[in-house]
Amino acid sequence: MSTEPNGSETEKLLNYGSLKIRDHFTLRSRSSRIHFTDTNTVDIVWTDGNQQYVIEDDYDDDGKDEVEQMKLIDVSTTGQTLLRAACSLVAVFFSGFLLVGSFQLLLYLILDVLVQSGRTSDSIGGGTSLLIGTILAFPMYISGLSLVMVVASSYVVDTWNGNALLKRFAFGAGTSGVIIDWATFLAFLGLPIMVMCGSIFAGKENWWEITVLFWFYSIAFSFVIYFFALVTISVLGTFNITKNWRDLLDDGVANDSADFFETLSQAIQTRCHHYYSGLLSFQYITKGSIDRSGVNKSSKDLNTSDRKPTRSFWLEFLSSKFMDKFFEDVDDEHKSLGYNVVNIGEDVGHAPLLDKKGIELFDMNDVQGFRPFTTRKSWSLERMYCSNLNSRQVLVFSGPEAITRPQMISSIVCFFLGTIIKFTVFGAVLFWLKIPIVGIIGILAFMLLVMYPRLLSRLGMVNAVKDIKWNRGDEVHSDTKSLGMFQVYRQYRVRQPKRITCFLIFAVQVVLFLLWPTVTLYTIGNHKTATVFLILGLIVLITDYFDPAIVLEATNEMNFVTFPDQPQHKTNPWSDDLQCSEEHWTKQSRLTSIVKNVNRSRYKSIWTGVFVFFLAALGFLFTNAILTKGQENTNDHVFNFLPDFEYKQQKDLPYPTCNIGKGTALGINGHGSLHLSDYVFVAGLAYSDDQVTQPQLDKWFGNGIASNNDQYVKNYRDTFGDHNAVSYKFITFNRSENELNPMGLISIRGTVTAWDTLTDLQLWSAASIFQVLRQILPGGQIWTPILNHLVKYISWLASESINRVAFYKETTAFAEYLLKDNNYDDIQVTGHSLGGGLAIITAAQTNIPGIALSGPNAMIGRTTFDPPVTEEALNTMTFNIIPDRDVVPRLDDRAKLFQEINCLADSSDVIGCHNSYRSLCEIIYTCGTMGRPALCECQKYGYPAPTPKPGTNITFEEACAAAGTVLEG
Repeated sequence: MSTEPNGSETEKLLNYGSLKIRDHFTLRSRSSRIHFTDTNTVDIVWTDGNQQYVIEDDYDDDGKDEVEQMKLIDVSTTGQTLLRAACSLVAVFFSGFLLVGSFQLLLYLILDVLVQSGRTSDSIGGGTSLLIGTILAFPMYISGLSLVMVVASSYVVDTWNGNALLKRFAFGAGTSGVIIDWATFLAFLGLPIMVMCGSIFAGKENWWEITVLFWFYSIAFSFVIYFFALVTISVLGTFNITKNWRDLLDDGVANDSADFFETLSQAIQTRCHHYYSGLLSFQYITKGSIDRSGVNKSSKDLNTSDRKPTRSFWLEFLSSKFMDKFFEDVDDEHKSLGYNVVNIGEDVGHAPLLDKKGIELFDMNDVQGFRPFTTRKSWSLERMYCSNLNSRQVLVFSGPEAITRPQMISSIVCFFLGTIIKFTVFGAVLFWLKIPIVGIIGILAFMLLVMYPRLLSRLGMVNAVKDIKWNRGDEVHSDTKSLGMFQVYRQYRVRQPKRITCFLIFAVQVVLFLLWPTVTLYTIGNHKTATVFLILGLIVLITDYFDPAIVLEATNEMNFVTFPDQPQHKTNPWSDDLQCSEEHWTKQSRLTSIVKNVNRSRYKSIWTGVFVFFLAALGFLFTNAILTKGQENTNDHVFNFLPDFEYKQQKDLPYPTCNIGKGTALGINGHGSLHLSDYVFVAGLAYSDDQVTQPQLDKWFGNGIASNNDQYVKNYRDTFGDHNAVSYKFITFNRSENELNPMGLISIRGTVTAWDTLTDLQLWSAASIFQVLRQILPGGQIWTPILNHLVKYISWLASESINRVAFYKETTAFAEYLLKDNNYDDIQVTGHSLGGGLAIITAAQTNIPGIALSGPNAMIGRTTFDPPVTEEALNTMTFNIIPDRDVVPRLDDRAKLFQEINCLADSSDVIGCHNSYRSLCEIIYTCGTMGRPALCECQKYGYPAPTPKPGTNITFEEACAAAGTVLEG
């Protein structure tokens, strides 16, 4: 038996009985021709992932054709599927690491802008030039990070497909495939397993941490090779196409005359024309037949009315007299430059009044000949509903394979029914979230506006199919010929930038969006981010100007990938032998795959949208932080205390931590130690204005017990020049009866301002995204030992200016200052929300007790702080109170000491359980007031009225009314 690729290097077509078969470059692999020894049997095999398509040829004894049949064979095995799934999951995790890093880079850049604006403190700020330069880094960052994530998505898909694309990165599929398979095996499994065994034999207790960390490094190295190999081949392939095209444009002869600078000049102009030209667009539905060139223009059209073009606002702007200095109309002279200049009215048809020259534009569907067919056999409801607005699919409505009337009606009904369901579900979710009716109507109206083009297209299809006599489904067509319905979308370039304009645009892009931001980032001391930006910027600039999709769409010719050594024809140098050669097919195939998976990937718009949305959200917070600088709202809320009422401790087990004794201060006058409710109460006081803080302390603890030392905090901040935006109070407790120094409790305020929110994101966003990734990935828990390392690698990119304004540094410094002050003992720290997270960090850094309410944790991010905190410190010195359904205290992994508490908020109230007042009511209701006053406010949170103490002759309602609280009916 002999096995060989489909045809030799000089064979154009495979003569297979009555069939002539040629491999197209959209195939993942070339076909193989298997001719069995001493027989006339010939099989043709195409491999596509885990499937093989086989055309079998059997012969009778006389050597005549007997049958030709196609088979589909699944060649996958359970072991192979599991192996690829495991490798793919590893690739997905690494892609998640890249996503986290991308988000953090954008966040760091926003924080740098905020620092340069001088809005983070009274003493930090840069010049206007530095501020603008930092802002100008965003476009390049968005493009670069989107490219990285698109390639990462391609990396995951290629891993699942057995590295089909990676194997085409070098010539010689056999040798390349063997090397890449072995390299992939070593990276994903072989080397990590060897490291694991070596760690176990060496007696390492953290052998799994060592293993998964090396595993991560191995995958990272593999991805870097994949990324740069893909980018390099894409750029070189585009350069060759542009060079060969430029060569033919120079003198009409393929003589390799175009040099590097001529090729670069052509690439700059091609990209400029692609993005900045004025276009006329046509979109309509027509009927016709398929030949080698597409739609048979002599066929009858369903739409015989005049076709009017769509003129964009950009074209109207370019048509102004002023723009004549920079742009020019397309005319017949552009034919000499290799463009397909046509008369638009004649080319489109049914547009006789449009007598205008234009360059017909193509897209990758034209270059690849992409036209999927929808027949009665291939039709499916979900495919029709999810089809793209500009889909090139052909609806076959005449002939034996025509879709049936029930199928067509179902397609139309499904679309409109699905749209109604989509609006209904979205409206129901908004209603559940208690969005006002006006807001719901506004959001749904916006959705309708966004979907209007798609609805209009479907209505056009309804009008187009009304007069068609559809097959009912049980008919047999006698006519063997078919007709198809096409959604046509054509564009013509009618006005384009002049040559000098293209070079000006190129220069502006390089200066404004690459050089200026790079210099700025280096100037402000953010050297690490600046280096990352410079590398990403250069890659984006090169790949943007040598984009294979743009050049292929401009030339509509894939053969430019190869240039013959001795061309046999002046204008068409590619012989049939060359076009069917292994090298030529490989170059075409892999460049097509790169265009599909990267340049025109469906993930590109998704990732760009994700980053733009994330940046817009950060921009909103940034703007809010600037506008509200110095205008932080103070909370003048005053509890209505009822000292004559109480909650008696429930007889069930929750909560065993109602009384915190071990590790906390004792000997407080009249109290002994603080209760769980005391920490929650003091944590909530951090939001209060200083003028109401002391009266609240007196009513809760009693006169002379607790003091708000606001002047002490002010003197400290003035003395040490601390003008950070973090807000905290210093509460001391009198222990004179026991001849002890006062106990000190730092209460840190939670998130109030936009700057507070940005700080939350800076400290906890990376760990939180890794948590989500670990949760959704099967077996994601295996990465837990190294998550702190990964977060540390990402935080390494933060600039020194950002690190200087980190909130926890001030609270930790203040705690250390108190520890050295001999006037106070038993320093502790508490806080709610952001304040709780800062309390956890400060407690672990200074080795003092920290009791947080709804505070984000620090286990994953522990090594990112300065100084880092240990796992032991978090497990022994920090305690977190976690209400049900509160997301914030579930950010990052929690330490060993915590108390979950109940929450009575409505399930649709997404932030109700994060309320410190509600948490206080839950604790005093379950644990009992324990000598503290009851609160009128607890009734509105769903808790029953407290019971009066003995001797009280007033009802709860009367007491609250006297205190000024109106109870809910």
